[in-house]
Amino acid sequence: MTVVPSDTEPRWSVHSLVRRQLRWSVPVAALLAGLPCASSFALTAKVFPVDSSPAAVADRRKAVEYVMSLPEQDMLRLVPEQSGIYFTDCPNCDAGSQDRGNWEWVPQRPHQIRCKSCGAVYPNNPKYPDNRYISVQSRSGEHRYFYYERPDGYRIFFRAHADYLARGYMAKACRQLAELYWTTKYPKYARRAALILTRFAEVYPGYAYKYDYPFRQKKFSPYTRNRILGVPPYRVSRWSWWAYMGISRDLLKAYDILRFWPGLRNVDRGKARAKIEEDLFAAMVTFVMGFQEIYSNMSPGMWTDFVHAGRVLNRPEWVMEALKRVNIFNSRSFLYDGTWMETSPSYGKQVMGNLTELRDALEGYDPPEGTPPEAVKFIRTGIKKNAAALAALRRADVLMSLPNGPLPTINDTWADETVSKPRHSSSSVLMPGLGLAILGSGYGSHQVYAWLNYTSGRQHKHADALSIGLFANGRELLTDIGYTHTRWRAWTESTMSHNTVSVDGLDSGFDRGHLKNRLRAFVTDGKGFHLAEAESPAAYPGIADRYRRTCVLIGSDSRDAYLIDVFQVSGGDQHDYLLHGPPSDETVARLAGATLHPYGGTLLNRGTSFSYPAGEGESIGRGGGYGFVRNLRRGTSDHEVILDMRIRSQPGVGIRTHLLTDPGTSVYLGDAPRIRPAEGNDNLLSTYRAPFFCARRSGKELLSRFIAVHEPVNGKATIKGIAAREIKGGTLITVDRGRLGRDYFIMAFDKRASLETETRDGQLRFDGAYGFVRVREGRCVEAHLIGGRRLELGDMALLGTLSQHGAIRRVHRGREKHSRGYFEIAETVDPANASTALMVEFPDGTARAYTISWIEKIAKGTRVHVMEDPGYEIEGNTIRLRTYPQRTIQGNEVTYTIPSVSHRYIDDHEKPRRHIVAF
Repeated sequence: MTVVPSDTEPRWSVHSLVRRQLRWSVPVAALLAGLPCASSFALTAKVFPVDSSPAAVADRRKAVEYVMSLPEQDMLRLVPEQSGIYFTDCPNCDAGSQDRGNWEWVPQRPHQIRCKSCGAVYPNNPKYPDNRYISVQSRSGEHRYFYYERPDGYRIFFRAHADYLARGYMAKACRQLAELYWTTKYPKYARRAALILTRFAEVYPGYAYKYDYPFRQKKFSPYTRNRILGVPPYRVSRWSWWAYMGISRDLLKAYDILRFWPGLRNVDRGKARAKIEEDLFAAMVTFVMGFQEIYSNMSPGMWTDFVHAGRVLNRPEWVMEALKRVNIFNSRSFLYDGTWMETSPSYGKQVMGNLTELRDALEGYDPPEGTPPEAVKFIRTGIKKNAAALAALRRADVLMSLPNGPLPTINDTWADETVSKPRHSSSSVLMPGLGLAILGSGYGSHQVYAWLNYTSGRQHKHADALSIGLFANGRELLTDIGYTHTRWRAWTESTMSHNTVSVDGLDSGFDRGHLKNRLRAFVTDGKGFHLAEAESPAAYPGIADRYRRTCVLIGSDSRDAYLIDVFQVSGGDQHDYLLHGPPSDETVARLAGATLHPYGGTLLNRGTSFSYPAGEGESIGRGGGYGFVRNLRRGTSDHEVILDMRIRSQPGVGIRTHLLTDPGTSVYLGDAPRIRPAEGNDNLLSTYRAPFFCARRSGKELLSRFIAVHEPVNGKATIKGIAAREIKGGTLITVDRGRLGRDYFIMAFDKRASLETETRDGQLRFDGAYGFVRVREGRCVEAHLIGGRRLELGDMALLGTLSQHGAIRRVHRGREKHSRGYFEIAETVDPANASTALMVEFPDGTARAYTISWIEKIAKGTRVHVMEDPGYEIEGNTIRLRTYPQRTIQGNEVTYTIPSVSHRYIDDHEKPRRHIVAF
């Protein structure tokens, strides 16, 4: 069977494509016009460093033993003459993930691959014959891509995968041989490296272009056509599996050394240098550079290759192209708090890593002699902007990292994405552009860290509206699974796998344009009181008209801490409050307060069918997440249930949740996949399970207020029980801490609430938005009041003021110490009574929050300095949002709110403090 790509595909030559795609802006074009014309054979300084330590030299010698043992012609036969395919599944077993088997390849058998999990060997496997092929035109006549076709029609290219692995092996060997020459000065290594590099320069121009993507039918295009109809930018590849990695860094590092080797002039009758520079590297760069730039998370890594290639081959125009793109990137691709536009900390870390490599690639770069001053200034500006973006990303990683070092697993974030050493201490931090409120306190092993996730966006985003996490006693106790490339990825993306509330058995929606999700409050005294409240109108539009969560972390460290959790949901006919055991540890769950019986059904909506997805890109439908839940037991609760989850290997460590229930609430306890321990192996997914809890309320047009308290435990729990009482405009929550006394938390459902009632500890009076009182041994020892005039309990009285509102007169964007801008207002603000956050609302009703850095009194009002870039400018009657996502708003009146706060610790000489983390 011969399959030939359609003649209807566009025919583009490399040179014509570059002429069309590389359209310089007028200023940059003018700068380039003045660049000196450098000879392609002129030698510039060496670009890449080489580790010359004895250990590194010994490792390289060992790595190249086999290629050095071969006759030169046999060695060169290891360089594949055809493009390789990366995503290659093993049809004989379920090992591996993301459409890739668990493969073994050795250079002694370069055309063969073996599955390390099941032992199957390919090609020529009689059970899986790969006797069909796709024929692609090559410079030498024809390339054949043999494949095995599964019963479902999907094609697997065993031989092409062997070629892919051989290509990577030989490129790495080429670099290692060149580095051995650099450190030992033995010409034998240089000659071998030069022969391999020249051979790549001979075969690369004939490589087919291909579409190599997981779970998608592979496509090929001849070497004369570098685009494939219907394939998105950068998904057409040649060297690697996508174009972003289409410039070989291994080969560039090899040539960075070999261009100084005198013997290169004798290789291939003196033609080697021209072949390597033009047929290999120039062809790679022009192909990759020819795509319409989309400024993705992978782009900076590609620009680093532009810089490396430009410096090694003395092509300054390639360096300038990289800087042109990074200038645009840094002005349009970040949220106003400096985090990456995709609200996944892992992808922010990836961008930071790529920008760091770009910075290193530019280090020490001097434009060629004769470069116009304007071009030199352009280069310096690009380097400076790159450094500023890096600083903001690093700050975000440091502020967000969990006490043990990894990033919080929100959206597509890897659970093992460690960004720092274990933290010395935790504190409350707001990342308002990202949409993450962190509540933290404590030192060393006693740190406690909770988060409220109200992220927006669409790329690498989960259906996790208002999910929470909690870390204490060195463990993740409530958390998300995070990123996975397994076939059960759909579970990790669903609402049902997160600690949140599902409405009508459906996944929550996305706030794709960053227009609807908003922070309502963020307060910390830097000691033992930390509060965040957010809402997500985008979660269930047209169903839920209120979807709001309030989290309050009480306590100075994990030995005395708990998290108050109030979730308000209005609308819909079914509300499910969901909690999960930690995905990294095997956990034992027990439920008190309801008698559970085996439940033979599922939590899926009636009429919803479910089948396990066959691949990571396969959809399970908007309510299919419940299909992963198994071994359910069901009961009914009318008052309070206590869910106790302990880590099996450390029975004393875990989390204990008290949840108040309305009469008739159904409670379920089962188990669901925890994914992480499978480590990317699809065949192990069903092995690892975590406790799953659901409290379900059903009815018509429901109004639910789920009130819970989550206590991290290391031994015996402290909290004995909780209670709640409706008050005018809000609720009063009482936490019984046994011999340690009682805590009272009061919150308004909207702006303010009022209360006057008798408690076991005396008359309680309240007028405000939020209040908290701690009683120990009959005495009030701590009190906090937000957005109100008074909070009294017995003989204790804490007075406050109402929150401040007004119009913003002026906004300034500019980097200063501990600040990236400020807002000017007419009102006078007392720093001692100001909240940690400034709330800003635009004329179209959208809102942003900012972290107050410091407050400055000026002649006619106040300057409120903030840690984030204000991110907007006013031009006449138009507001222009300059940070991602850019848009315009009609009108020019921007209003603000600064919640007022009052904190008091009785008999404690340490004053509470507004905790500000230096920018």
